[in-house]
Parts: sequence; structure tokens; C-alpha cells
Amino acid sequence: FGTFTPLENLKQLDISSNPLVCDCGLLWLLDWSQKYSVKLISNPKCNSPALFKGHPLRKLKIGDDIHCKSPAGNNGLLIIELKPDENQVVFEGDALTLQCYAPSITDSYEEPTHSKLDWTWLDVNPEEHFPGLDIENQILPSAGRIGSTITISKLKRNHTGIWNCVYFSLQGNHSKGIAVVVISDDTKYCPMTVTSNNKGTYNWPRTIINYTVMIPCESLNLNYDVNHQKVSYECSSKGEWVNLNTSMCS
Repeated sequence: FGTFTPLENLKQLDISSNPLVCDCGLLWLLDWSQKYSVKLISNPKCNSPALFKGHPLRKLKIGDDIHCKSPAGNNGLLIIELKPDENQVVFEGDALTLQCYAPSITDSYEEPTHSKLDWTWLDVNPEEHFPGLDIENQILPSAGRIGSTITISKLKRNHTGIWNCVYFSLQGNHSKGIAVVVISDDTKYCPMTVTSNNKGTYNWPRTIINYTVMIPCESLNLNYDVNHQKVSYECSSKGEWVNLNTSMCS
């Protein structure tokens, strides 16, 4: 998944010459191609297992054709995906949405899903402390996953803490957390802004003072390490944007 993450402008991908193993290890690829509207061209087909040999990948339905006990490529360990996947520093009064995804689990090809997601805040039920939380649970059969989204419409400072997504399944319980720090609305910051030059147009979020924001270049040169191709902009101690640096972009 991480290999393709920086390729935001990728619209087509040809994997037809690869000997595709059509099992739960392809869960991430199918989900990624659908999520980012990437077309798998040349009609890639399964090479194995024998049951699916010659079967077009685009017609394969995880949850119907394949029942995943755990995603491959992780030595049997269950994967929890959080979005956003980095700790959040946010402002009082803003809204925040956290999303969690994990594999749907069956213990046979006939039985229904036996897995669910839940949320905790500082290891307690957040709904008991924050009335009005919006929590939506989903079953995504075509992707072989379940999902849960929690939305806080108006952040307060007491929302600060570790928010955990807890995954309950037949193979055990797992959790993954993200730290949320809510900053008082009277904290000094640089306002949202947009910059544009020959290296691209960039949207900069509201940012606390003495902090430098880095975001990927609008145009990436795949001959070099894409992780180093970033634009930076500094929020000064006066609450002003300074030192825009686009030198790492082509």
C-alpha cells in the first residue's frame, strides 16, 4: 500500500503480467484501486489458487468469493487502519472525524461475519463522557472489511487524549490509537492560506506558531525518493507565514 501512497495522480496501473495470487493478500489492492479511482488496465487475471485461475481480478469479490480470516502479508496478524494515521493537533471549536477499518472475519465459508469495531477514549467508553458523538459502523463486503467512523462536530479541550479503535474478532482483540491534542481557541496561530508559484499550488492549514508544515510536492519525480520531495512553510512566532521552500520540487 505504502508504495503507491505518494502517487496521488496515478490513474491507471498495469499488473496483467504479474502472477497474481487471488487470496486475502489482494484485499488492500482492490480497496486501494477503488478508493483512489485507479483503473487496473489490460484486464489482470488470477494465476492462483486453482479455483480462481483465469478469473478476471476486477470481478473478484472479497466477502463473496473469498472469505478473509486475516490479510496476507502480515504473518497472520490482523491489521487495523486508522484515518488520519498520525496524531492530531487541532483547534477548539473545529470538527474532527476519525475512521477505522479492519478485515471482516469468518470462521468458515458459510458463516457470517464475526467481528466488530468499537472506540475508547482514555480506555473508557467515549459516549459516556461526550454526549452527541456521531458513531457510524459499516460492513464493506466487496472489500472484505468492516469500518467505523466517529465524528466530533465541535471539539473542546477535554477531548484531548488517546482515542483507540478496538477490533473484536474470533482471532482475538486488537487496538490501535491516535493522540488528539485540542488547542485553546485563543492560542496564537497562522491562518489558513494558499500559495501558488511555478512549483504548484498548495493549501496550508491553520497552524500554531513556531511550527513548520511539510506537504508532498504537487509534481513528483519518480526517479528520486518521493519521501524527500516536499514543500515546507513556517509559521513564525508572530503568527505569520514565512520561508516558503519549494526547492525540493521539480
